[in-house]
Amino acid sequence: MAPLLKVVATGCWLWYLAASDPSECGAKSSGSMLLQSQTSVSRSWLNKSARMPPNENCCDDAGDSSTCNALHGVPFEYETVQVGSTTMMRMKCPNRGSDCAFDNCVGGTGVDCSGVPYDLNFGVMGTISVNLVAPQDMGDGTVKLKTSVGSILHDLCCMKYQSGAFCHSSNYPIGATINALGNANNDCACLMEWRKAAWNLLRGRYWLATFDKAAQSQDMTLVPNLQRKSYLPKGSGTNYESYKSTWGLTERKATSVLCAPAGTRLDCPSEDNNCKVPCVGTYCKACATGCASRHRKRWNKDGRVHTTAGDADYCCSGEFKEVYWSLANTRYGTCK
Repeated sequence: MAPLLKVVATGCWLWYLAASDPSECGAKSSGSMLLQSQTSVSRSWLNKSARMPPNENCCDDAGDSSTCNALHGVPFEYETVQVGSTTMMRMKCPNRGSDCAFDNCVGGTGVDCSGVPYDLNFGVMGTISVNLVAPQDMGDGTVKLKTSVGSILHDLCCMKYQSGAFCHSSNYPIGATINALGNANNDCACLMEWRKAAWNLLRGRYWLATFDKAAQSQDMTLVPNLQRKSYLPKGSGTNYESYKSTWGLTERKATSVLCAPAGTRLDCPSEDNNCKVPCVGTYCKACATGCASRHRKRWNKDGRVHTTAGDADYCCSGEFKEVYWSLANTRYGTCK
């Protein structure tokens, strides 16, 4: 693995932003999900499975546009190996020079399985400490990492666009992460996936997943029929694209088993009519069971399907048991 400042996000997703005190939920991830097939259509606003808007080469403030453009479109190399009785695909190393990108712990938070090597000071945006995203070493060759829908999507995007936003130091648009002014180029490869991962961590919408930390221990074989749909934020994390999509990303065997356990909160934005709750007040929620009758009466009311709204595809059950929104723009679904 290359040094952090040379390749800022090679293996797994995030060292950048984190929640102040989110509740942690879940353990080792497993299970199958209700997933969608990928359709590759460029700039078609009719097909919600396509990557919309499309990925461009580099962000406007990439930092090193010549290197970024040179890497963009250059595919990673893989090799098929036999491990015992199992045939698997792994990243060929070295790759794109001297580093081995996506070596292990793909889909989790941090650089590979290692977290971050030092505190990261981003001025007014705050300091991210080493301990905030540190892996939990289980002492048996595995680690537990904070994992989110955004961290999975960003790693998958970086596998497709190796010089995408925060996939490589040549494309490092810090100001575009939060997009406070709303002027970031969201067509920049992997930017919205990165932004989703940031907001997921900030809002505590993640779970703990267990990874084997051995080098090249994850199977990178493509799973084209297993692609989940989600929403991507356009800016502040309270305004999203108006539809959910697979975003043109193909799952790997390593990521297809990552799912949120019961009780995990995932994005359920107002752009999804199925995320809305028919009531008036400072907050509203609807739930299937285990709650007050007034909340149960709202569940799937007015033709809405709360069960599979928002990012519910990433629940291990494939379903929400509760949907919540407030005037403070806090909107989420809770996994069943």
